[in-house]
Amino acid sequence: MKLSHPIRFDLLEFLKFGKLDFIKVGQTKEWILANFADPDGLNNKMLSHKWPVWTYDLLEFHFDQNNELFLIYTDYLEDLKSNNRFEISPWIFEDASKLTLLFVLAALNSQQIDYQKVTRKKGVLLHLTSGVTLSFTATDEALAKSANDWMMTSLSLTRADEA
Repeated sequence: MKLSHPIRFDLLEFLKFGKLDFIKVGQTKEWILANFADPDGLNNKMLSHKWPVWTYDLLEFHFDQNNELFLIYTDYLEDLKSNNRFEISPWIFEDASKLTLLFVLAALNSQQIDYQKVTRKKGVLLHLTSGVTLSFTATDEALAKSANDWMMTSLSLTRADEA
């Protein structure tokens, strides 16, 4: 479906509720094609993926073997800006260079957004109660410093059974 206006994408609402406009994980490809904007790209075998991945500007929609959306993903945090496709309310994502773990934790706490923090050798995952996961990775120089300096590298929304 061709839209006459950009899709509204409020990143604070996405983190709180796990929805992009009215798109939610679990919806079928057919439902999305009938009710949402046409994707920029339809790729049945993107990279090493077994199932279809559609692109919407900087976002990827991943579908499972049943043609249901199970993942919305982006690692283009520095480019999450309004454009012809999306009208983006950036919240804390206006300047990706500020997205350290400490900065994001403070922002989530200020909005009373609950999360579970999982620390790994070179990264941290914040699993929000909405189903959104924020990934942080240590650069070589930040690895020697505090994990609080690690930078956000991606955000994703995954179906509960995929997390």
